[in-house]
Amino acid sequence: MATLSLAKLTKHFGKVTAVDGIDVEVPHGEFLCILGPSGCGKTTALRMIAGFEEPTAGDIRIDGASVTALGPNRRPTAMVFQKYTLWPHMTVYDNIAFGLKLRKLNRSDIQRKVAEGLDLVGLAGYEERYPSQLSGGQQQRVALARALVLEPKILLLDEPFSSLDALLRVNLREELRRIQSRLNITAIFVTHDQEEALSLADRIALMNSGRVEQMDEPSTLYASPRTLFAASFIGVMNLLPAQVADQYLHVGKQTLRRQRPVSSGSSLTVGIRPEDFSVVPSTAQVDGSDVWRGRVEQTMDMGHYRKVLVDVEGFAEPIKAYLAKSIDVHKNETIALYPNRYLVYNGAEMPVEVRQTIGD
Repeated sequence: MATLSLAKLTKHFGKVTAVDGIDVEVPHGEFLCILGPSGCGKTTALRMIAGFEEPTAGDIRIDGASVTALGPNRRPTAMVFQKYTLWPHMTVYDNIAFGLKLRKLNRSDIQRKVAEGLDLVGLAGYEERYPSQLSGGQQQRVALARALVLEPKILLLDEPFSSLDALLRVNLREELRRIQSRLNITAIFVTHDQEEALSLADRIALMNSGRVEQMDEPSTLYASPRTLFAASFIGVMNLLPAQVADQYLHVGKQTLRRQRPVSSGSSLTVGIRPEDFSVVPSTAQVDGSDVWRGRVEQTMDMGHYRKVLVDVEGFAEPIKAYLAKSIDVHKNETIALYPNRYLVYNGAEMPVEVRQTIGD
């Protein structure tokens, strides 16, 4: 069993606060992704967990015991870095065996563990190769095996796939998730890639300016982002300024029915995912004045769906809509969009309304 607890974890670099008092609880066997833009503090947090950075304040506990005062070599963790950090003069075998030799294991145990590690990452038979003879993906697999043979309680990964091409990244993250599930090991994975986090994580800790903005399962974080930052960072969201008047939200020159009481004149932000628009006949009257008409500015074939930019009167930027390929739309055509679901934010915090119109 391996649980991780971060209590008010803080790190200052001079006058700069890199990590600002975060509280995180990770149960045994969870795959947690720490997601956020560059400079948000995610890597600093990971390095403090690993012991490579000393916290300014707060505590790090593994299985209930504080490890804050322990060096990296005394913590039950192993880290896979963004750069492979393989020794070029050593074979694959010696790279993986290095940490085991430092722990003074006997030769037969080292040979067994290296063989198991190579088999786990699909590189059996590569023992005598040098890093220069491997592809980038193979080198990262060796780095992963080197960490896993140490049998850490918690596996730490700092953007390990960021330098690889897109297809290889997809393949390796699927392989990593399979290995993590098979070993039932607690894993903390840092990334700035939202698709990577959404596809890998049991939960995501979204960081912004040193703080955890929201921590949820991927589906919840995507469907119900609690702040405007989360809404803008996760996926694609049309964020539109709105005003309350009478029974409606006035969004540009368009309107939406209001379901919850908000004082008239309030300045709000409406968030609509591109996939939450439907195309309806241009003469339709769906839900009163909720139909938005506009000119198709651009269409893009994205493979299994069509991305459409629609110039709707009253908006500074085109509306983004994702449509099924079966819906035939053309540039400069006038279409009517119906927002099936939207969120309403009052300021930057919790949505004051989440509306699902299909099935109402």
